[in-house]
Amino acid sequence: MPPKKKDKSKSKKGSEESSTETVRDPAASTTVTLTGLTRLLGIKKGADKNVELKIEELDEKLLKSRLDALDKELTRFKTECDIYKKENEWYRNEIESTERDAADYVRYLEAKKSARQDAINQLAESEKRDLEACKKARDQKDRENKVRIEDLRQTAADLEAKIELKNTEIADLSEIIARRGQHQAEIASIQHQMREAEERHAAKLLELEQEMMNERLEMQKLADQRVREMESAAHEKAIVYLHQHYQELEEQNIKMETELRRMAIAAQDLLHLKLKLEETNQELAREHRVFMDVSRLRREKAAKEQAKAVLKKQRKELMLASRNAVKISDS
Repeated sequence: MPPKKKDKSKSKKGSEESSTETVRDPAASTTVTLTGLTRLLGIKKGADKNVELKIEELDEKLLKSRLDALDKELTRFKTECDIYKKENEWYRNEIESTERDAADYVRYLEAKKSARQDAINQLAESEKRDLEACKKARDQKDRENKVRIEDLRQTAADLEAKIELKNTEIADLSEIIARRGQHQAEIASIQHQMREAEERHAAKLLELEQEMMNERLEMQKLADQRVREMESAAHEKAIVYLHQHYQELEEQNIKMETELRRMAIAAQDLLHLKLKLEETNQELAREHRVFMDVSRLRREKAAKEQAKAVLKKQRKELMLASRNAVKISDS
């Protein structure tokens, strides 16, 4: 806008310089055709471009006043032009400052994005290491449990072999009757060994079950802690991995519970076998008492009653321990 005003002032000067004067009649009042002074004299647009004025009508004061007005207007236009230049410079500086701020903000966002990505990568690596550690610990526990289960199986196999051996010895009734004292001592020793084996077996079952429960609680706490950490980090992939790990632990616990139930059933089978062996021993004792006199029969009867009471008590204790083991494994 200021350059246009400057051109107007130039056009004014040009029009003033290009103004032509024409004298029509030297004798008459002199007239002048002024083309460029129309603006100087304040003639409105739309009037004739060629205006005839008498020289007498050209007042010097009027011309001075109009010239002063034009000078003031020119000065005002120059002032406005300077103001507009300063405003333009200010806007240019603002634009450059805004561009610099925008570039700085973009760099800040990129740096922040990179930092967040690094944090996410570190969290993923930490989660991967924790999952590998949990898997190694679980594999170690599985190996230990397999070794313990194999020991229990070996113990059960040894007991079955001893029972089979004693069944073979019991088959020869005449030899048992002839060697009654030794046979009774061996039966008592076997019963004592069976009681000790059953007690050890029950203790091992309880210990294994307690360790498995503690391990399950520990793994559950670890899984819950990892879930909370992943939820706070809002990392969806980590939650999926942790859920899969939790499902694997649940499947492993189900397998262990199934193995415990099977071992409990095996213990019950051993108990039934023991009861059958005791019944066989009782039948042999009854056959042996036929050959004994009345006094020895009475003493043996008293000893039998006492043995029955002890066996009944032991049977109740074994049944109670087996039921408790089954209940704990079911829970």
